[in-house]
Amino acid sequence: MDSLPTVLLKPGEADRIVAGHPWIYHGEILRLTQPPACGDEAASARRRPADGELVQVKDHRLRFLGVGFFNSKSKINVRVLSPERVEVNEHFFDERIRAALAVRQRHLPEATSFRVVNAESDFLSGLIVDKYGWGEATDEPPPLRFGAPRPAREDQPSPGYGATGARPTKNGNDILVVQISSLGMDQRKAQIVSALQKIFSPRAILERSDVASRKFEGLAETNGILLESSLQAAVGEQAKAWTPTIVTLNGLKFETDLAGGHKTGLYLDQQVNYQAVSHFAKCDLHCQTPSRSKCPLTYIRDLLIRCFRYCNPVRRRFS
Repeated sequence: MDSLPTVLLKPGEADRIVAGHPWIYHGEILRLTQPPACGDEAASARRRPADGELVQVKDHRLRFLGVGFFNSKSKINVRVLSPERVEVNEHFFDERIRAALAVRQRHLPEATSFRVVNAESDFLSGLIVDKYGWGEATDEPPPLRFGAPRPAREDQPSPGYGATGARPTKNGNDILVVQISSLGMDQRKAQIVSALQKIFSPRAILERSDVASRKFEGLAETNGILLESSLQAAVGEQAKAWTPTIVTLNGLKFETDLAGGHKTGLYLDQQVNYQAVSHFAKCDLHCQTPSRSKCPLTYIRDLLIRCFRYCNPVRRRFS
């Protein structure tokens, strides 16, 4: 581990990192050093770490603070991954993802769709992984999307569901949606996908890294299929079984287009908040609308926004 390039912080800048903040900005760095090569310490000091390389972070007194990914193109020069000396490989990602999954299973034991990895919150800066439960179709009829015409016959799929006529599912082959927003994570995409495959054995892993913030890391926007099971690959490009996907959140069914919709699909990290505001929404709808069955969608939307703001006066910085 001492062979790693070293990022030395200016005096007074280490306290925030010791407290757990994962970002080190360009202006907080005193100097960069490489391990001595062939005894030429002066030459080593002149060489910069490669962008995306793992570095060790120390304060100005050479006290070890942690390791993280370096990127000179970003104002966030280092994204700290661990306060300990660790090797970042597939085993590292496997352990971190399993630890994050255990937290969700403990607090959301009944959920089949949820955010598995939430970037800095799970000590994986620049990585988001959403899991959508999917499996054998049930006998329940598919809920219509708003604006989609009803099928002419019961056995005819709704036009709002594409070629497959997707239905609510259970006992699922999961679909994972990955979003990567940092260079270090992007360079290790294969290791991340391999770890996810071992943990979940998913039907498919999609990438939705089409976010503008990637340009600040020197990365282009990208999306596509990272992994398909043999069953999923047999479906073919024209009738993907996950386009669109129907998932259940807090007992309600939602349809989302994981391949071409908004970001990674649904805001799965907010489902606890959705449950919290549901009581207020029911009370307000009962009191203020003449007919619950005819309540306008815009009113429901505005009501949920008001309830969400009431319950969340200050949004978390890392969401």
